[in-house]
Amino acid sequence: MKVVIELPTWLGDTVMATEALTHICKAADEVVLVGSAVATQAIQNFPKVREVFVDTKKYRPLSTLALAKKIGKADLALSFRSHIFSKLLVQLVGKRGFWYDKKGLSGHQVQMYHQFAESAFGQKFPFGSLKLHYPPTNYPRPTIGINPGATYGDAKRWYPKYFAQVIEELGPKYEYIIFGGPGEEAIAKAIEERVSFPIKNLAGKTTIPQLISHIAGLHAFLTNDSGPMHVAAAYDVPTIALFGPTDATKTSPFSQKARIVRIEMACAPCMRRTCPLKHHECMKELTPQLVLQKFKEII
Repeated sequence: MKVVIELPTWLGDTVMATEALTHICKAADEVVLVGSAVATQAIQNFPKVREVFVDTKKYRPLSTLALAKKIGKADLALSFRSHIFSKLLVQLVGKRGFWYDKKGLSGHQVQMYHQFAESAFGQKFPFGSLKLHYPPTNYPRPTIGINPGATYGDAKRWYPKYFAQVIEELGPKYEYIIFGGPGEEAIAKAIEERVSFPIKNLAGKTTIPQLISHIAGLHAFLTNDSGPMHVAAAYDVPTIALFGPTDATKTSPFSQKARIVRIEMACAPCMRRTCPLKHHECMKELTPQLVLQKFKEII
């Protein structure tokens, strides 16, 4: 059975879909992946993946028709997206086509993706765990990862001075690596400049496979709500996840080794890219002291 899978757009969503993707790949004879460069790079080495199509022209009917022609026909097509052109794509390439619809699904996002896969195949799958297939980096010393970025918007980001304070308090008995995607170099540099001893700054310098391998081998990880946070969860890296404007009940790191730090506020979670009230208290009140207390639980 040939199965075409259109992945979620973002890294974090794609990682949360890996529990479902593992079952899909087991059930298929041949898998074709479609999606963003970020998503496809994360999943391209899954078992039975034979072809990968990077879609850079979302939301355009003519490009969707052209993409469907390149992909060819499949026994089954699944999209983990709900956009109208995702629906068109799976209808064009699959003898049977299914697209993600939250109606009737419940629980954490990982559980909802699992339920979607079951409904598409018409069978129950044993519930498993997140899975990525890149080998962990072997660090010579215990290494803590710092992830100050977040693609969704500024409201999700903790402050460089706070990250630096945590590093200073934990001290040079650990190695530190700052991670970040393109456009997040300035945030990473602001942390690096505030720390009194040398730390490694990889912001904007890693491919997705390299990022995954680096995170996989960490001793611990301090991160905003972000795609790399979910990568850490896939490898059960002890993680402290900082949540402000987003909903931890749906997108928290899916790992028993993760700890969430958040402040109960009437306005949170607002799910906004920037603070609508202009005070950003949901992140300002997450003090380094609160984070350091959580570090005592995981390292």
